[in-house]
Amino acid sequence: MSNIATAGTAGNVVSIFRGPARPRLVDPTLSSFLKHVNVEMYAQSGVHYLALKDDLHGGDFDVLRTYLETIDLGKDATDDERTSAFKALAEEAVDDFMRDHGLRHVDEDLSIDATAAYNRVKAAISNFVGTGGDWHRAVGGQVYRRLEDGVAFMFPVPYLKDSPNEQDQCGFGIDYREGAIVDEYTHEVEAEGESVARLRRSDICDVVEALDATVTNRLESGKFAY
Repeated sequence: MSNIATAGTAGNVVSIFRGPARPRLVDPTLSSFLKHVNVEMYAQSGVHYLALKDDLHGGDFDVLRTYLETIDLGKDATDDERTSAFKALAEEAVDDFMRDHGLRHVDEDLSIDATAAYNRVKAAISNFVGTGGDWHRAVGGQVYRRLEDGVAFMFPVPYLKDSPNEQDQCGFGIDYREGAIVDEYTHEVEAEGESVARLRRSDICDVVEALDATVTNRLESGKFAY
């Protein structure tokens, strides 16, 4: 599963050119707005938008186009007015992306590299949820799956570093919480429950398989509370 932005199809506004894979937009308005979103996302999350876009929003730029539809600068707008409008809109868009997907903000308590590592994995988890299945995204970006006796929550887990010079990386974690409740309609967490298993793997499929095995073992041993 990739969380690196790639070029789209020939039917899109994205075209391929020689060199590192990156999008080249034909639409100048969209291209200008994308630059502001890219900068703002890096400032807030430690990762450029283009590095997360495919995991968050798929292979096209329809989400950004939706934001652009909310403003009308007119043909007589000056460059300064357009820049100011795009910057403000980019801040709004990135705030929404961060909140909806549960991305972590850069702050004094965590380095930019550690925050970026967390957010790359969090975006990959959002991509996983978007493929369908039993996993859902709750309010605030929490990713969960309902189980027989509770809820499993999935989240990034930082790797321990042998040296401060090592690159910050994250794997995939699941907290299986007995008695936890997530509202079926609002997706709000109504009860936290009690943790009965915490699983960690470097691959998202492996951690899901580990959860399935844990659930099966608990079912076979009669450890379900109800």
